[in-house]
Amino acid sequence: MADPDVRALDQMLASAIVYHEGAQLNKLVELDGESEAIELGYDTMTIKKDLKTLMEFPLARLITPTNYNKIKKEVGMLFERKEKEKKGPVSVFIGKNLEGKLNTLEIKFTEENYLYKSDQIINVKFDKEKMIGYKIIGNRKLIGLDPSNYRIEVSVEYP
Repeated sequence: MADPDVRALDQMLASAIVYHEGAQLNKLVELDGESEAIELGYDTMTIKKDLKTLMEFPLARLITPTNYNKIKKEVGMLFERKEKEKKGPVSVFIGKNLEGKLNTLEIKFTEENYLYKSDQIINVKFDKEKMIGYKIIGNRKLIGLDPSNYRIEVSVEYP
């Protein structure tokens, strides 16, 4: 059975890929020390591409009591992957405001095999049932190549 907090998170993420007339994305991308800032109209394809890891399938199907420990925190819920599990995010924190409304998500991924090691942290912020921004920070080390670091920051301005 899916956790109600995770189901609510899936609904909030789905609302991020609905077009918002007049909204604007301010995007900063850094790759290995080089950066570029751009302003775009609200583009659901950009959001889907950036947050692909979260949009591919519902988190409620993945984050279950069998696979994750749920730890109640003062300002939200923390889901930590059980040691025996090898797939999915290492941890998922769902933050809530004083009214109990979801306002932040922090999700951590780590993947390692013979060819590469990668780490990624995704932070998403919500306000009044809308996504107001996200930040993705990560690094990847492929065998025989130099490590690569990246950061994507997006803020959303609504009319």
